[in-house]
Amino acid sequence: MTETTAKPRYRVPAYTRTDAPATPVATAESARTEAFSFGDPEPVTSMRDVFYEGVWLSPDEWYEPPVPMSILAKSYRATAHHGSALQVKRNILLRTFKPHPLLGRRAFSSLALDYLVFGNAYLEEVRGQLGKRLPFRHLGAKYMRRGGKRADRYWWVPNYLERTELPKGRVVHLLEPDIDQSIYGVPDYLGSLQSAWLNESATLFRRRYYLNGSHAGFIMYVNDPAHDQKDIDAMRTALKESKGPGNFRNLFLYSPNGKKDGVQVSQ
Repeated sequence: MTETTAKPRYRVPAYTRTDAPATPVATAESARTEAFSFGDPEPVTSMRDVFYEGVWLSPDEWYEPPVPMSILAKSYRATAHHGSALQVKRNILLRTFKPHPLLGRRAFSSLALDYLVFGNAYLEEVRGQLGKRLPFRHLGAKYMRRGGKRADRYWWVPNYLERTELPKGRVVHLLEPDIDQSIYGVPDYLGSLQSAWLNESATLFRRRYYLNGSHAGFIMYVNDPAHDQKDIDAMRTALKESKGPGNFRNLFLYSPNGKKDGVQVSQ
């Protein structure tokens, strides 16, 4: 008999391994995600794709401005930096202006502001019944239109229903030269409007975010399934109530016997 066959053999009894208890699965109620929306910022101007339309003759016999006057008027107050720069220029001109019997300070102030904002400024020559020349009358550039075959006719158009043609040869038109056409003037700040509108949009977003108040000092992210559902509901309620103007709240969660990474804070 060999050495291998001489060794005794023992049968090892079979045993059953007990598996570790399964991790409880979070229910749909506890895994629900809360989302808060702040709304869309409201811009000052509309039709912002219209930047330069060119000049074209309307059916009413006047030329439409290359840049809509309404957009230039609204952009004047879009941001503090854009409007204040134009006001400073107007104030410097007004300070150095010497009033004349035919042109007072008030008319000159309106004339200068129209020229800076719209690139166009208009005065109407006024005469008395005996032909005596009276002080010039200021005409708002936003509602003035120029037309005719020789571009020597002017209309006062405050809206789509009213139109008044002014006497020929009575309108004085000052304009900022444009390289593309010679009917209307164009303000020299036209290239900076995109930056002004972007600044306005950013300011509106920050203001809407502040007034909405749907924010907190920090947000606690909980992924520990050992928490009681009542604690989760209480924290969700606290998040919903953390609203109001300028409301930055900090949330505290007491979790005894919690895991090391069970609660994370995201600033």
